[in-house]
Amino acid sequence: MSATRRRGFTLLELLVSLAIVALLAGTALPLLRKSEEEGDRMETADRMRRIDAAVLAFLEDCGRLPASLADLQTEPTPNEGWCGRYLADRFVSGIPDGRSEPDRDAWGRPFEYEPTSPTRARLRSAGSNGAPGDGDDLVKSIEGAPVFRTERRRRLEVLNTALVAFLRQYRKALDFPSNTDFEAVRSTLVDCGLLNADPRYRADPLGRPFSIDPAPSPTRPVCRFR
Repeated sequence: MSATRRRGFTLLELLVSLAIVALLAGTALPLLRKSEEEGDRMETADRMRRIDAAVLAFLEDCGRLPASLADLQTEPTPNEGWCGRYLADRFVSGIPDGRSEPDRDAWGRPFEYEPTSPTRARLRSAGSNGAPGDGDDLVKSIEGAPVFRTERRRRLEVLNTALVAFLRQYRKALDFPSNTDFEAVRSTLVDCGLLNADPRYRADPLGRPFSIDPAPSPTRPVCRFR
């Protein structure tokens, strides 16, 4: 064995090692940042899905879209059937800087929420750069029409059930009001105790009054609600 032993690194070896570390860091850091950004986008998209579900739950209870995301957490006045709160206090526990608030994206910025029609709303995050309107945005359309269709169908089924019960109980034609006047038919069903007097059975969820389709022949029902 040699009496002299090599100790440490030469300056050249240190420089080469530092260059390799710098090269690896330069390659890894952008990948890490990209991975973190992708994770934030996935988290934001998940939050948008949960807000979508909360908005539709509000719509089903109140018969309208919330005016703002705050309505999902705070009972509006007057109370229109609100059964919230529709969102948890925080999306992610253990994050203290506001990035987990229920109306914010994963970057801690408030979502942009805008009703665009009685049945539709738009939810937007400005993305990682915080600049709305560019290709970095995340946008979700909230479609409430299926909720309205379901509620409209439910109201019509209640009206139809009451009408059928009336026809089974009162078979004389003179007992039945004009089959072209919806309000007269509805009032008769209410007076007979066959229909709730709730004003919602006057109109569909968009506030459009129900009407009557007169029966075209004696073989058809006395009337049809439309």
